[in-house]
Amino acid sequence: MTRKLRTAEADTPLMLAVFAGSLVLCAPFRRYIPWIGDEGILLRGATEILSGRALYRDVFEFHPPGGFLVTAAWLKLVGFWVPSIRALVFLITAAIATLTFRCCRAIGVSRWTSAALPLAWVMASEGFLTQVNHHLMTTALSLAAMLAVLAPPTVKSALAAGLAAGAAGMVTPTRGLLTALACMVLPLRRSGWLAFGAGLIVVPLACLAFVISRHAASAAFEDVIFWPARHYAGVQAVPYGTGSDPRSQLFVIALPLALGLAILSFIRTRSLFGEPRWRTGAGFAVAALVGAYPRPDAAHILLTIPLALPLLGLALEHATRQWPRLVQAAALALVAVFALAPAIEDYASMVRRTANLPVTVTPRGRGAFAEGDAGPLIARVAEIPADQPIFFYPYMPLVPVLAGREHAASVDVFVPSYTTPNQYSQACRQALARARWVVFDREWTDPHFLKLVFPKMDNPLPPERVAVERALGAGFETVQQVGRFDLMRRRAGGDANAARFCPAPVGG
Repeated sequence: MTRKLRTAEADTPLMLAVFAGSLVLCAPFRRYIPWIGDEGILLRGATEILSGRALYRDVFEFHPPGGFLVTAAWLKLVGFWVPSIRALVFLITAAIATLTFRCCRAIGVSRWTSAALPLAWVMASEGFLTQVNHHLMTTALSLAAMLAVLAPPTVKSALAAGLAAGAAGMVTPTRGLLTALACMVLPLRRSGWLAFGAGLIVVPLACLAFVISRHAASAAFEDVIFWPARHYAGVQAVPYGTGSDPRSQLFVIALPLALGLAILSFIRTRSLFGEPRWRTGAGFAVAALVGAYPRPDAAHILLTIPLALPLLGLALEHATRQWPRLVQAAALALVAVFALAPAIEDYASMVRRTANLPVTVTPRGRGAFAEGDAGPLIARVAEIPADQPIFFYPYMPLVPVLAGREHAASVDVFVPSYTTPNQYSQACRQALARARWVVFDREWTDPHFLKLVFPKMDNPLPPERVAVERALGAGFETVQQVGRFDLMRRRAGGDANAARFCPAPVGG
């Protein structure tokens, strides 16, 4: 029995403990729904696939098919209920923690540090990040690629790294590219690089075949390639670490700390840079940092930082390996008192707040909504007859999904400087032609609120947005308010002239 095999066998109980511990830390959030926004993107796309509609051709989405297909397969397998949605999130989270442990051990980090880092990440991320999210899927796939890179360099490991990196790119393209670049430290022969390249294109080719089979290739190219390049990044920029709390603050600091300690280690011991494990750790840590942009707030840092934890553990242990035991113990005590204790208390407080939230019965099961108005809204929307289409405006893609209703337009997110004038124009006409009801969120149409969320937004009241809201006011009237939401019904007899307020298509 080789030393490596003995080590793997010795690690198995602790690895299983990390997986189980992650699920335990997730469990208090089994009904928790932090936001009615982004989680609905993958879920809506998955339901569209399951209903037979074509992504990109029938509905606008700017993510590649990978995340939608994974979500659709899961919902097809276990059903579409809040418990099944949360089970998917918890399994991905536990997989990330377990892969982080494996990568830490493969790179040379001690057992207990390798276990503590991913469990601390789970504790920090649960709550706001309890959602079906493309970044979580991408991080899991990127860690799988990292583990393959850290394995002995063979054709098999090169193929595995390429497959994982290619799959990551079909969930989040920019991060998949960063993962592929980080894999370039592989010391391979020609056959190994051919295997890596072959693996890299398998999943993209499969996704391309899927899109072509739905007759949506040209629309997909426009939505996934051109639209993000022109419209996504410009409005997203925020200062590094925005929105951190006592839990996430640890990892906001940890990301630059990992890279800083590695640079110091390279300066002090130049031979380290020649070691594949150090180069691999540094490459994936850079991928974590760059992958958090263009919006490097605390949430996105938490979503990417597992890729940097192996380097953090390695660099910390290298920097402190010659410290006397008494100094190491004192340093650990300081971290526990000033960092871990507040983080644990913040996690416990979050668990208590979640337990005290009212539970709303939705058509998809019971949910505890962090946004107090969301639960009553979904319950009210579910009462509207299913044959009366609803237009949800401007940013609540999760509401129609949980209410079991179809959104009456191909675009479901309306943000100035992000949503194009043509998308506003098309959605306006679709809403007036199809919808019997409108759900209008006053918070996400407040210019001051939008500037808080998107500080780089040039104009929160562009002409196309003003025109859409004028058209909605002409065609619909408010009949009920549910907290910050207006429930609007088509005016009696309709307003045949409401469409004249819709913005004209650009160039048409």
